[in-house]
Amino acid sequence: MGSFLNLKRRLCATAELALAASVLLSGCGQAGARPGRIEPADAATRRTVPFSRMEIGPADGDALAEELRALAERVDDAESLDQLLEWEEALNDHSEQFYTSSSLAQLATYLNTSDEQARERNEVFSSQSEEVSSAAVEYLRAVLESDLADEYLKDAGPYVAEVMQTQVKTNDPAALEYLQKRTELDNEYNDKLSNLRVTINGEEWRMQDVLVSEELTPEQVVQALADYYLGNYREFGELYLEMIALDKKAAAACGYDNAAEWRYDQFGRDYSPDDALELCEEIKRELVDLNAAVMYDGTVELEVELEDGEAAVAGVVSGADPLLGECWEFMQKNELFSFAPSAEKMSGIGFTTTLSAYDAPFVYTYWSGGLSDAYTMLHEFGHACDEYAQFGNEAYQQDLDKCETFSQGLEQVLSAPLAEALGADPAEVRRSQLVDLTSVLVYQAALEEFQLRAYELEADATPEDLCFLYADVLSDYGYPSIFGQADPTWFEVTHLFDAPFYTISYVTSATAALELGRMEQEQEGAGLAAWLQLLHTDRNQSFEDFLESAGIASPFEQGRIAACADFLAGELEDQLDAAA
Repeated sequence: MGSFLNLKRRLCATAELALAASVLLSGCGQAGARPGRIEPADAATRRTVPFSRMEIGPADGDALAEELRALAERVDDAESLDQLLEWEEALNDHSEQFYTSSSLAQLATYLNTSDEQARERNEVFSSQSEEVSSAAVEYLRAVLESDLADEYLKDAGPYVAEVMQTQVKTNDPAALEYLQKRTELDNEYNDKLSNLRVTINGEEWRMQDVLVSEELTPEQVVQALADYYLGNYREFGELYLEMIALDKKAAAACGYDNAAEWRYDQFGRDYSPDDALELCEEIKRELVDLNAAVMYDGTVELEVELEDGEAAVAGVVSGADPLLGECWEFMQKNELFSFAPSAEKMSGIGFTTTLSAYDAPFVYTYWSGGLSDAYTMLHEFGHACDEYAQFGNEAYQQDLDKCETFSQGLEQVLSAPLAEALGADPAEVRRSQLVDLTSVLVYQAALEEFQLRAYELEADATPEDLCFLYADVLSDYGYPSIFGQADPTWFEVTHLFDAPFYTISYVTSATAALELGRMEQEQEGAGLAAWLQLLHTDRNQSFEDFLESAGIASPFEQGRIAACADFLAGELEDQLDAAA
């Protein structure tokens, strides 16, 4: 089918940051009845230019929305499916340019946090994106109510057809007002968080600098932590509670009694909040004690300069597979990496975004000088490979569970060669990764439960209620809190604001990544082969079917979490013995 709606793919976020608040209407790609193998478009055929030459176009989302609504009114005039798809295609360039400009505008705010004009421009794009999304759904709703509906859905294929129908259900025009207001609050949150400072002896400090400073005393660090979190949680808590209230209103406008179910459907998931809670309960039973025993072990301390880290990752991925080497060369040639730190750049985050008008992904990280930065670079490159492989194919939408499988999985299968390239002990790095992956499974499950419970709070809930709730959840998952029974540190979890209920996808994908790592450990090259199999697998199928294509069990399979726990416990036996 036509590619128009496909151009609305938004950011695929990483473990550090989710920039897209929901999965927007993404497009009708001709998937066919059976998913097949995909191959990326040749780099020479792409419209990519160096990042420094990319331009942010006008914020003309209002005009694009009007064009979409006009197209919706013409649907019944179409004499055939082909004619309707031609009309879609006519809006193709405008849609691409708008969403690419929106992504570039958002990037500009992270590359220079003090640029007020960039921030204001990004807010305009964000607001207009909601309007365009609503108009696109109006168009799709008109198609599904037309005489061409059956033919349109059949051509899309069963998986895409189901996702389309769900997206119409979750995006009623009556919800637009609430979504636009929520976007405004999200922009306010990110602006406040990026400029948050704590004062020590009359000097302003960023918290990440406080935590690594060698000139501050322990007492000064503790006081700074108290000032930072206790001094700011109320303002952020009021923002978060208002955003929850807006989500509930938007969900009700779309016919949902439960805002969490609405958000899950927006993500296109084939599992429910109740399924996620069951997964969380399994993790509490099977993994909390293990995580508590090893959470302070396994970190490999090694200083790594950016130039050395970048060269090591480049060499490892290029040696792993020709397609990975091609992707790295493509991105390097076109300046599609931002790794270097700077005073103006936002630190502590990493993400990969799509610049669809240029047929390219873009990777953003902040190099702080340690071994973990190299693995963050590898993680983000996993996202970039996923994006790179999909160009030229009719991918309908970004599936968070699949996205995070590529990033976490690449870290697992290339762990040993990257450690060797950087002069680290592969066995020590492997143990450290498994400790981290255990933490991902437990902490991200805790965050998901925190959100599900926060959305059940009464309408008169306070920021203090959120702090009590967060401390309670942390305790259930075995995490101590220096703040006691009311922990205010939750407000720095950007996913809560930017992409509610994203976090469970880190849990589901972590089980897949763990399996890829196990394959690689048992037979060199086996995990990488399975990862590459997934890279060439059509995304237009359920997550469980997607994993099954590479011989990987579903995280929802009975006993799967217990199996993960047994494997992790066996691999981390030395640390467990030391802890005992």
